[in-house]
Order: sequence, then structure tokens, then C-alpha cells
Amino acid sequence: MDARGYGGSSRGGQDGSQDGQPLVRSDAVVRDIAAVVDAIQARTGVSKVALLGWATGGHWAGMYSSRNPDDVSHLLIYNSLYGAHSGHKN
Repeated sequence: MDARGYGGSSRGGQDGSQDGQPLVRSDAVVRDIAAVVDAIQARTGVSKVALLGWATGGHWAGMYSSRNPDDVSHLLIYNSLYGAHSGHKN
């Protein structure tokens, strides 16, 4: 899935607000993840799903998983380190 304001989703502006506000709040993305997980569970009949979060998506996947541990079989977080120096390797 693409979080609101990212990737192929609809967005209010390509670069977001110019007043320093984020494109989307974490709680909104976590609700969107919950809707996707619910749809996967309903369609497949599985009780748990594996999540992969890349960059900021890793933070959101972790937040969802911490709130819904019974719905997550595996959590993979890739490259969600912020503030690292330019020589940091993936």
C-alpha cells in the first residue's frame, strides 16, 4: 500500500505543506494499514499477516505492530534509520 500523500496515493500537493506540516500523521497511516490488514484477513482467511516497512513505512509498520501484535506474524523494517551519516550502509 502507499500511505496517504506518498507513492501512487492521492496527495494534497506534490511536496506537501510549505509550513513544515507532515504530509500525513502517523495515526492516519496506522488506520490505513489496519484497513489493509483487515481486507487481507477477510479475503484470505489468515489471522496474521507479515508486514514490510521501508523508510518511514518502517516506523508506521512498527507502530501498527505494537498496537496490533495478534494480527502480525512477522515485521520487517528496512532502512528506517534517520539522522545517519552519509557513509551509513543499508
